[in-house]
Amino acid sequence: MSIAYVPLDILTTLPNEDDVINFSKTYGQTMGKCWLNTVVYSSIPLNIWEDRDKFNYILDNNIDLGHDPEYFYNFDKIFPEIAGIIEQLPYKKIKYACLFQQIKEVAPHNDETRYIENASSNPYKNLKRINIFLTKHHYKSFYMYGNGTKQHISIPKTRSVFAFNDEEYEHGADWAGEDKCLLVTNGELDNDIHQKLVEQSIEKFNNEVLYYE
Repeated sequence: MSIAYVPLDILTTLPNEDDVINFSKTYGQTMGKCWLNTVVYSSIPLNIWEDRDKFNYILDNNIDLGHDPEYFYNFDKIFPEIAGIIEQLPYKKIKYACLFQQIKEVAPHNDETRYIENASSNPYKNLKRINIFLTKHHYKSFYMYGNGTKQHISIPKTRSVFAFNDEEYEHGADWAGEDKCLLVTNGELDNDIHQKLVEQSIEKFNNEVLYYE
């Protein structure tokens, strides 16, 4: 059995939904057909994010520019609650945190995310996609697809931070309505902290952990 999804035992206080939605609509750029995307925190400078050729070259070659992560658009001042959650995530160094607003159905897919890999005995290191659901928790549109079954995931406000295996298992999001926003993160895991957090979360939320054979 392999874990595909686990809610993370991280204390969360979320900001006003309308404020998050308005921020996304103000700064978001269309990404593909399904999302508005706003980079809000990154070790990659904003001007490089705006140059997609440079950005992709840096990600493809896992280049560390030596910059400390910084917030853009005063995100940490506007949303100190979300910044507080980011600081609790089990990373050695965050490469980016992006605000995603869904604008269309997301078909089932596997991600080809360029993660910072490191050697580790962490048995949960494949649970390296960490997201924070920020709005419209009642939609229940996010799903995992494994063992030939589409399974919707309930993500309440009280457990809005979760990790899942985005490379091995297909996942997607039905269109349930407007203004669903989430924060998508990527970085180098601190494997000891990550493993302890996942084990603690499995014990606490065992009935909500999704396993596949």
